[in-house]
Amino acid sequence: MRSSIVLIATIVASTWALQLPAATRPQLRAALSATERTQTWMQAAPAKPKTQTKSKTFTQGGDGGGRGKGGGAVETAKPITKRTVEECPMWKVLLLGDDEYEEDPVCEVLQAVMPNIENQRAAREHFDEAQAQGKSVLILVAEEIAEAYVEQLQRADPMVYAEIEEDK
Repeated sequence: MRSSIVLIATIVASTWALQLPAATRPQLRAALSATERTQTWMQAAPAKPKTQTKSKTFTQGGDGGGRGKGGGAVETAKPITKRTVEECPMWKVLLLGDDEYEEDPVCEVLQAVMPNIENQRAAREHFDEAQAQGKSVLILVAEEIAEAYVEQLQRADPMVYAEIEEDK
């Protein structure tokens, strides 16, 4: 029974030593011998990293030698960007003349569909040219856009006849 009491006392004492408040820890360190402190610190020391990172800083100014000797300022070359502009073939949207057209409804459709025809006067000019010469150039745009304008003109009420032609 006595040995069990001694064992319990030893366990309690070792547990109490681990839970010492911060104020008593320096006193405990002073009590340890130099070899014990070295062994304790060696066990707690983190391992050295296997890889090391080296960095160099160069300053600008001086004789221009570089390599951290205070050399002159070196301008970094900006990359040259080559801009290539592919020429997109342009297409004309042509208003076709027709004897069955009525001037006012056709001019209203032209104003509604074509972005460059903003007033009744411009629409009448295109209408008169198409009636006199058979065609009038409404706008010059890329092929897909020209096709969209022709489709909108043909779906309008009244239907306006138009076609596209490549600009040369």
